[in-house]
Amino acid sequence: MKFLFTNSILFILALLCFSVTAWAQLADACGSGRTSDKEELPKNVKEMLFKMQVDQAKKDHQELLDRAEELLAITDQLEKTVESKGDLTGPDFEKLASAEKLAKKIRGELGAEGDSEDDPDTDEPNAKPTGRADGIKFLHDQTGELVDELRKTTRFTISVVAIQSANAVLRAVRFLRSGS
Repeated sequence: MKFLFTNSILFILALLCFSVTAWAQLADACGSGRTSDKEELPKNVKEMLFKMQVDQAKKDHQELLDRAEELLAITDQLEKTVESKGDLTGPDFEKLASAEKLAKKIRGELGAEGDSEDDPDTDEPNAKPTGRADGIKFLHDQTGELVDELRKTTRFTISVVAIQSANAVLRAVRFLRSGS
């Protein structure tokens, strides 16, 4: 009886040792559920991912240009309103708010950080218009410069001049919205 009991305990211990060893090998082979650093994606998958990234970059750049064109159209409308009526009306201030949003979005997509109030170019003599009509003219001119600069860029470039133009547009919009 003692012989049978000892053999069964040894058999259970041996089975336990082998199962732990097998479990460790299985976990090591599976990599604990993570993909191994040694495994690479197939070439066609890499190419597809690269093409998708290129297409997305083209789309983002085109959206940037479209936003700039929309901003220019808004400033054209504002300039025509001021020429015909002499001042801005209620809907025009809503257009100014949307122009500010577009300028901020463009500026952010160009890679600018912080607030445009920190821009060192605010000491320029033409940086702040004197009246509302002058402010609209300044806004339209700066928006035109921004659009021209963005048209020169590609999706691979970062234009400091475009960022400065976007800052000038934001300053002009804030000047006009403040009611000065």
